Amino acid sequence: GLVDRDGGSIQVEGKEVSGPGPDRAVVFQHFSLLPWMSVLDNIGFGLRLRGVPKAMWSKQALQLAQLVGLQGFENFFPRQLSGGMQQRVGLARALAVEPAILIMDEPFAALDEQTRLLMQEELLRITQEAHKTIVFVTHSMEEALLLSDRILLLTGHPGMVQEYLEVPFDRPRDRSITTSLEFQRLREHLWEQLRQTQTRDAVHSSDVVA
Repeated sequence: GLVDRDGGSIQVEGKEVSGPGPDRAVVFQHFSLLPWMSVLDNIGFGLRLRGVPKAMWSKQALQLAQLVGLQGFENFFPRQLSGGMQQRVGLARALAVEPAILIMDEPFAALDEQTRLLMQEELLRITQEAHKTIVFVTHSMEEALLLSDRILLLTGHPGMVQEYLEVPFDRPRDRSITTSLEFQRLREHLWEQLRQTQTRDAVHSSDVVA
């Protein structure tokens, strides 16, 4: 609902999406926190906009800070936090408004490798507790297989669904699945599909330039 679609239909629980709504929340690639607000105030920002009394939104924000592992940092400001901690705040802020769907746009792409791995594990834990439907955009095949129940593989130009893949790993799950033969087989399958797409796009781009 933030950007107009070119065509087709987008529905959430059978209702047409015509603009931003309370049933959806976004975690952006870049942290997008309000720098003059504390962790607790950033988490509770959406609730304050909805007119939730301070006693209620403060209590909920405190619970979510604990859920995402930020206990003890509630009064810190974004400039005092690491990248991973800032992204935890963004995740807690999105969860605070209790959306039906959580949209995560490459939320770990800007993090270093160690922090990214930790955030993946945290997301597995949090979703196990929060039971949210998540649309997760990523360029990482490993991340997609680790976190997802279903994968939609997109082409480059134009962006279209190339393949729909059911991920066969049970929940709850942890990083141990990445060492399995099935995980490696699926990763190679995704890479082969992506490689073909990239090669095809490169050929078409050369044709256009010529």
